[in-house]
Amino acid sequence: IYFAFLKDPYFMGADITQWQGDWEKLTKCLAISIENCRDVGLSMFPLGYLINSLFLQFTSFLGVTLKDEMGVINASFLLFPIVVAALIHTLSIALRITACYLTVLLCSPLPAFYISSGALEIQAGVLIGLFISAVHHLSIEKKSSNKSIFLYGLLAVSGLLLPLYKDTNVPILLTALFLFFGIGIVHQRKQQKIIPRFKLNLFIVICITLAISIILICIYNYLKYDSFLPLTYLNIANLTKPPLKKSAEFLFFSLFSLNGGLLVFWALPCCLALILPQLMGLKIPINIIWFGVTLVGVSLALLSLWWVPFGWDSWGNRLIVPSMLASVIACLLTATPVGNPNLIAPGPQPINLPRQRLLKNIAWKLSKAFFVIVWLPLSFGYSLITYASDHDPLFYFSLHNGIKCKEMMHQLGEQFPKVGWAFWQTKPYYKCARERFLHIPQYIVTKPQ
Repeated sequence: IYFAFLKDPYFMGADITQWQGDWEKLTKCLAISIENCRDVGLSMFPLGYLINSLFLQFTSFLGVTLKDEMGVINASFLLFPIVVAALIHTLSIALRITACYLTVLLCSPLPAFYISSGALEIQAGVLIGLFISAVHHLSIEKKSSNKSIFLYGLLAVSGLLLPLYKDTNVPILLTALFLFFGIGIVHQRKQQKIIPRFKLNLFIVICITLAISIILICIYNYLKYDSFLPLTYLNIANLTKPPLKKSAEFLFFSLFSLNGGLLVFWALPCCLALILPQLMGLKIPINIIWFGVTLVGVSLALLSLWWVPFGWDSWGNRLIVPSMLASVIACLLTATPVGNPNLIAPGPQPINLPRQRLLKNIAWKLSKAFFVIVWLPLSFGYSLITYASDHDPLFYFSLHNGIKCKEMMHQLGEQFPKVGWAFWQTKPYYKCARERFLHIPQYIVTKPQ
């Protein structure tokens, strides 16, 4: 807590300068004519950013800094899972879940750069995690109760808001939900346990909330572009789409880069999220774990098609934060006491395993050993460097430390006015992107000149 909030507080603005004035621009243009909204300079960012712009308009009267405003908003979102845990679980379970959740957060690099930040990935991650948690609990509820009413409300609110941060959240979520229920059906047949199952009213609520959210997105797009589609995003994606070979490289480094790839950023937090509940007598449903794996896998595949898979201004892989944080929150909020009949218990293991299965078990144990020996220490070191270093130079050097990136920034100023977004398909940029992926963060205590 000291290193994150007191020692060297840092504000990662990300894209906030582009969207923070959207609410003021929108209200002015609507006061004159809807047609004027296409010419007032609304940012390309979706409706969730407009809502944050509204929050900033309200809090601006308090005379606090932009960093403090965003810190309060993002921190408030991170508190929602604690409130939900207290409302849907008994006090004993809620306290254990809260202890696990806070420990996971404080052992991750998130608080150091993403709370006092103009990046909204934390908000999206919390909403997705709450949405999936509500789906799971409603799926195993045997009868209606006050808890069910609250869960349906949570499902409706989170389902309405989460697509507003990125409309691609909808197909990603639907894919993960499909696997979520599919695994449940398979295990139900094998083990005859009470697991998440199809409910018509739950399906209707999900469809209605997502449909309303998509309608709101289309209306906002129409105000900006005279089209229901996000034309600016589509145009950028078309002009900057990397070749397939480069997307494969992006995908590889999204997982294995020491400069904040998924494994080095999230190995320690995810291990804690899976192990701490067990130490406290809780167990996570297997279908929720598979949901997280699917959500993250689909997200990584889609982000590898984007010109900057980590996000341009980011500490580590910023764009994967929603999926990873959502998976952690869903795992913790759905944890229940060991021995609960709603959980899927593994069957007894045969002593004499077939050769193929034996080889799979050996491969799995070797993979776990490699993960513990290599990636856990690297993840611990990454988190330690994140908190202990001076954040300003640490962040700067992770983006612009190498020669290739300095050359790219020089050429950007010369070529971008001529070629526009197509610059992000050029060799100078791809060389800089690789240099960023290969950068190894180091402990820094001196501020750069």
